[in-house]
Amino acid sequence: MSIPRTSINRPISVSMLMLGMALFGFGAFFTLNVALFPNMDIPVAFVLAPYPGVDPAEMETIVTKKIEDEINSVEDSDKIESYSSEGISQTVINFKYGTDIDLAAVDLRAKVDQAKRNLPKEIEQVTVSKVDINAFAVLNIALGGDFDLVELRRIADREIKPAFQQISGVSNVEVKGGLQREIRVKINPERLLAYELTIDDVITAVGKDNQNTSLGNINEGAFKYLLRSDGRVDHPQQLGNIIVKEINGRPVYLAEIAIIEDLYKEIESKSRINGQPSVTLEVKKSADANPVNISDAAQKLIPKLMARYKGRLNISIGTDQTSFIRDTIQMVKDNALIAQNRERGSALSRQS
Repeated sequence: MSIPRTSINRPISVSMLMLGMALFGFGAFFTLNVALFPNMDIPVAFVLAPYPGVDPAEMETIVTKKIEDEINSVEDSDKIESYSSEGISQTVINFKYGTDIDLAAVDLRAKVDQAKRNLPKEIEQVTVSKVDINAFAVLNIALGGDFDLVELRRIADREIKPAFQQISGVSNVEVKGGLQREIRVKINPERLLAYELTIDDVITAVGKDNQNTSLGNINEGAFKYLLRSDGRVDHPQQLGNIIVKEINGRPVYLAEIAIIEDLYKEIESKSRINGQPSVTLEVKKSADANPVNISDAAQKLIPKLMARYKGRLNISIGTDQTSFIRDTIQMVKDNALIAQNRERGSALSRQS
């Protein structure tokens, strides 16, 4: 069958077919998802074990080696690499291509949980993570204004962050910068030694006494009342009343062996707006979300949030990943129009 002959003999059918394809392409152009990177699973996972104050050689012996021994039996693993540095152990697991990385990560976490039994008790957390392209922030938003860093951090955590989390397609919003309250318990080593106590005794006492406890329930007719003991302290200095241990019938209070300080966490990152200190929010998208839609929604939300504070709060977008995406889409549009105009010009020149 000759395509040119069919096109000449059935012009209406061919025209309808071309119109349908054009409408399909037009609709797809406005409905297809756009992103800077395609959605794909990279078969690589990481195991991170922090142990502050330990030299690399000891990290290799008491942490890294024990983790390797357990995860060597993970299915579909292709190559395992480990790195030990001061205070941290990192293991990289490369899986075979085609491996379901989500299922592999579950198996890996189970092996890591087994390895934890042989690790030093001082290691609080061993994390297992995989490479996620969507972990990069779509937007970096800076907060500044007539507030100190403590109040800026509070506003960001309690008001601004929840507002951006409600945008469709947003998976997480991380707040960085500002000052966060931290209660520090500074142990006096000499006093600790004098009472023959250990750091573990202090940690156990604080964790045990500074918590709410369930006391059961009371049934009264058709009603059931739950009882709960409020054991958490309301003021940092109340921590000093915690009994660490009883020695010869005499209680040893935390205030006798330690100084309780109400301070702020150490600043790990700083951001500024026009030279003034600020707080930054990193907005991240879910795997199937459209970053352009998230950016548009965020830009509409920002003026509403600023209006709540009547000019005292300044919210601005520092970096917008969608700028490159928008420029790329616009370039495709421009090239399509240029190609169409050239084709028309060629057709007119042939007719003349």
